Amino acid sequence: MTKPAICLLLLLCPLTAHARALGGRGMARAAPPRVAATAPTHEKLELGFYATPLFGYESNHNLAPPSVPPGAPPDAAKPEGSAIWSLEGGAELKYRPSTALLLRTELSAMVRMPISSAGLTEFLVELPLLAFYRLTPQLELFLSNHVGVERSRTSAVFFDKDVKNLTVNSGDTLTYFAFYETLRPALAYHLVPGAFVEVGPYFRVKQMNLSVNIDEPDYRLFDLGADLSGKYVYKRRFSARLRYDFAYRLFQNHDARPPEYEDITKTPSVNPLAGTRLGMYRHQIGAYLGAHVWGPISVNGSYSFRLVRDNGGYNSYNEHLVGGDLDLSFPGLFALGAGIFFQKRGYTNRTPCEGGACGAPGVAQQAQSESSLVLNGKVTVPITEWLQALAIYEMEDAAADNLDPMAPLHRVVAGVSLFM
Repeated sequence: MTKPAICLLLLLCPLTAHARALGGRGMARAAPPRVAATAPTHEKLELGFYATPLFGYESNHNLAPPSVPPGAPPDAAKPEGSAIWSLEGGAELKYRPSTALLLRTELSAMVRMPISSAGLTEFLVELPLLAFYRLTPQLELFLSNHVGVERSRTSAVFFDKDVKNLTVNSGDTLTYFAFYETLRPALAYHLVPGAFVEVGPYFRVKQMNLSVNIDEPDYRLFDLGADLSGKYVYKRRFSARLRYDFAYRLFQNHDARPPEYEDITKTPSVNPLAGTRLGMYRHQIGAYLGAHVWGPISVNGSYSFRLVRDNGGYNSYNEHLVGGDLDLSFPGLFALGAGIFFQKRGYTNRTPCEGGACGAPGVAQQAQSESSLVLNGKVTVPITEWLQALAIYEMEDAAADNLDPMAPLHRVVAGVSLFM
């Protein structure tokens, strides 16, 4: 077995729901709007919470390929549907001890299980701790510490050829357990009302453990980076943000390797990368737009380009990430939402085949491009001031130019949300 291509499962800065979906398919969360109620005993304190039980069906709970390849064993994995249940919940706390200082935390958690296989249970717990301090009328200090724990299934895209065949050869669905933490101080300067620039460094650590032992795949990574952004908001009707991010990533458990995937255990005289720890540089620039178009209609869109280079070349790639969502809200009646997120990755230095001439026996073709697509739609209907019914549709798919590792997963769930 070969080592997984560790090029990036996650963004380096605090994660959005879309970013999590790229970090191993992630878990799309259906959290309702959190309505923070002012605590009656302390006007400086705001507290809100929500709970959402959901039940439904998904079409490919074992993340199997679209069909069994020729020559595969009779028990090779096939797409199978399953009933599922999930429970989401969380709480938000805001405390303003003075006009200059604001403290905030927002605990969110989710558990989801396909009835057909309790071993594929997923969960996600996140706890961001945030502090804002206004130094002057124009200058604000920001400090965040974001901690997360996650267990999830993942499609084989963004991994090596041998991992992509797991569901064919053994029937196993690849799962992972991850812990991550990001510490980020920043300064924001308000230029004019509605416009500010923000800059700050960050440090991130992540531990990733995979369920299948493929040549020591478990690893820990460290990110040291900084980002610069500018944002403009016009009367709550339009917002625009530009952001640049640079980071250096170091892996604790993985060595660098050349694009032709020579044996990394060879002596330095044969392979100069032998024993060299894998490291990466990443540049990312993005644009994010939001607008209240008319009446009940709001739209958001984003595009970012990521360039990653590593010291061996095997994991170097260029990547495009495009996302957008549309919201239609009629207060007191119903609300509709729809979103799309697409990721396209192209490897820049990887050779067509591993360790030999293409077409030779035992020589595997390497992926030159890979992609991931996530679609979602949601409808909510209020029942009371603190209770609403909701139904959600999600579609997830992953693809590579040398293999289709996953049949599309369609998920439909419905339930209620309690929030106060």
